[in-house]
Amino acid sequence: MLTADDVIAAAFATTRFGPGYDMDAVDGFLDRVARTLRAYAEGAGDGIEVLAEDIPAQRFAVTTFREGYAQLEVDDFLDRAETALRSLEAAALRGPAGA
Repeated sequence: MLTADDVIAAAFATTRFGPGYDMDAVDGFLDRVARTLRAYAEGAGDGIEVLAEDIPAQRFAVTTFREGYAQLEVDDFLDRAETALRSLEAAALRGPAGA
């Protein structure tokens, strides 16, 4: 299961002179994902900032002539984050200890 620490530690290859995702935008979104995962881990429902359904809808500006993150790496990582959030959301709906 992906954790907040995994999200914070995520590193992506960078691109120059080719398409890449805006690094600040990706980092900002991943900070929100990390805070959400931490909120689930701590049982703090009011700390949920991102839902699983928000991830595929997220769009990042694409850079061409300045450094950006490799798009495929970011997309693959976001797939993992979406899966983790779907699992946590389902567990939250089931209630404590799967009741």
